[in-house]
Amino acid sequence: LKADPDVVMAAVKNIPAAMAHAADVLKEDRNFVLRAIEVEGCTMRYACPKLRADRQVVLAAVRQDGLALEFADDTLRADREIVLAAVEETGWALKAAHRSLRSDEGIVFAAVRQEIG
Repeated sequence: LKADPDVVMAAVKNIPAAMAHAADVLKEDRNFVLRAIEVEGCTMRYACPKLRADRQVVLAAVRQDGLALEFADDTLRADREIVLAAVEETGWALKAAHRSLRSDEGIVFAAVRQEIG
């Protein structure tokens, strides 16, 4: 059952953390991971390292939930476009950004603007 995409997706829709129990084959399946991210961006934490370093996967995740930035590969946590998308979803994502971007005026402004509305 852990390798059955329909069973696992049904579980993820009810409890996103169910993704932790999916078979590795699903955690390595880009399309499946993207579908799970549509449900909850932070399910990216359970994706294989290759997908956590995939720019499109990470961008989809942070647009759904900016806090997913925490689970992105370090190189993408230093990617200005990805960090900007994350902080525009939630300013709290700034804490997961690479330190070089935590002092970027545009990033910080977007984070503050998002939080104060």
